[in-house]
Amino acid sequence: MSSEKKLKKIKDRRKRRVRGKITGNGERPRLSVFRSSRYIYVQAIDDENGRTLAEASALSGELKENCRGKKKVEAAL
Repeated sequence: MSSEKKLKKIKDRRKRRVRGKITGNGERPRLSVFRSSRYIYVQAIDDENGRTLAEASALSGELKENCRGKKKVEAAL
């Protein structure tokens, strides 16, 4: 098995384990965070209705404007 397939299998197993324990609803949504090497992406998810309630990323206009000209640590605060 190639290393890519092994990594995918490990990630899928982790996803099933976590999603089995954590679910979101309209009152208290599940927060999903994906962090790449350059950006961060966040979603609030209602699993009962299968909808994304809100999303944000470091690429979105408002956040990008607030971070312009700042160092990484300053932008994170």
